[in-house]
Amino acid sequence: MPILDPSQADDIADYLTAVTGAAQGYVYVGVGINPFRNAKDKIRFRAWQEFPFQWPDQADEVLAALLEFSGEHDCYLCPNVMATAERAKGNSAGAMEIHADVDGGLLNLPLVRSLPGAAPWPAAHRATDTPMCCWTGRSNTTTTTNCAGV
Repeated sequence: MPILDPSQADDIADYLTAVTGAAQGYVYVGVGINPFRNAKDKIRFRAWQEFPFQWPDQADEVLAALLEFSGEHDCYLCPNVMATAERAKGNSAGAMEIHADVDGGLLNLPLVRSLPGAAPWPAAHRATDTPMCCWTGRSNTTTTTNCAGV
């Protein structure tokens, strides 16, 4: 059974739209298979696959991939739309956003929900129960203010 519930498809689509903004290019879905902890206690995968999708033309396919793979594997979404089909530092085509994995249940959800542009997102992967939080914005000043106390 998928961890991402198909009845949440509209919410997931809204999240994708909020994160990508008006950017056009490529969105990557990463799928980790058979997670394990290495000697440094970091989560790694015995197999890793990345799937590029043209954005926004293949938005439905991105949603379908997340729903399909989330039941058996760890699924990840690169929150930056890439200008070309290469997922690489400096290749972002979109607006700046900040995302954070919050460990140990320390996310202050009431505060996050009160911030303009903030979107708390439940854990969608199986290796950890880490919630994620995303802000979209343009200025470092706004970013610093939004992150304070969260």
